[in-house]
Formats: sequence, structure tokens, C-alpha cells
Amino acid sequence: MKIIKTKAKVKKPFIIRIISNKKQNIEKLKDSLFLLYRIESKIYENRSGQGTTYFELSIQKKESVSKALINGLLNRQELGQLKEA
Repeated sequence: MKIIKTKAKVKKPFIIRIISNKKQNIEKLKDSLFLLYRIESKIYENRSGQGTTYFELSIQKKESVSKALINGLLNRQELGQLKEA
């Protein structure tokens, strides 16, 4: 039980992630979100288990997630998942 207390990490609720295999698409989306809505986001480069590179746009700040919700940028299915969390 001690190892669980020291090593376990709790994921923050309300993180929005968008994934693409093209960095250019993610960069354009990041710029557009900031210019239109002032939503701050970060881009991460990841590799799948098969070695494929993909890019992830992550919106983590509460203010930015709230702006996405207020501006209706999530579909109903995603909104339902946020309400359940």
C-alpha cells in the first residue's frame, strides 16, 4: 500500500486533448484557438507503441477549458463525459 501512496498520480479532470499525425494541423489549431477565443494550449509530440509519431494539443488550464465550454467548442458526447467526471 505504501507504494501506491508514493507512486500513484491523479489525473486532473477537464483536460481537453486533440490528436493529429500532422504537426502543421495542430499548430494551426493552436494559433486559431488563441486568436479567436484566447484559449491557451500546449503541443506534445508522442510515439505510439508501433513507433508512429503523433502530435497532441492539450488544453489544461481551467480558464481555457471554461472558454471552450462557453464557446460551444465541444460536442454533446464530450460535454456528457465532462459532466460525469
